[in-house]
Amino acid sequence: MTESPMPHRDPAARPANVGTAVRLMYAALGLSFISFLIDRSWIPVNIAEARWPNWIFFGGVFFILFGLSFLLIYMIGAGKNWVRMIYLVLYILMILSLPFSMKPFLQAVSNAPALGILELVQVVIQGIALVLVFQRDSSAWFKAMKQARADFSMHR
Repeated sequence: MTESPMPHRDPAARPANVGTAVRLMYAALGLSFISFLIDRSWIPVNIAEARWPNWIFFGGVFFILFGLSFLLIYMIGAGKNWVRMIYLVLYILMILSLPFSMKPFLQAVSNAPALGILELVQVVIQGIALVLVFQRDSSAWFKAMKQARADFSMHR
């Protein structure tokens, strides 16, 4: 029995970096849910002025985005490289939008300082998670998972 010159990397053996990144992404998602509960800016001050369709719309949009984010994180944990790239692009777009959202953010923080802290922690956690999923061993695992899926589909 001869050994191959390149060690075989088991695609099922997910690197610790990816596992940690996925847990951090779920933690950031949990913080976004807490922020949603704390942020009352979308709720009218006077309940008599409440427009129920607005409540339903904003709450519905949040939960749809929450569900999509959960799905993206799950797929990153399953080794889907293209989802890792989408998550990176979404994070970059969010960072690029920060200068345009600074005034409303500062107003929200003045009303609820905990909200600002949560959102800042959320951004930092997501950044750390992205660094982890793009490290060398993580990238090698994503590549191995892609190859394993290609091999499986060829042999079906």
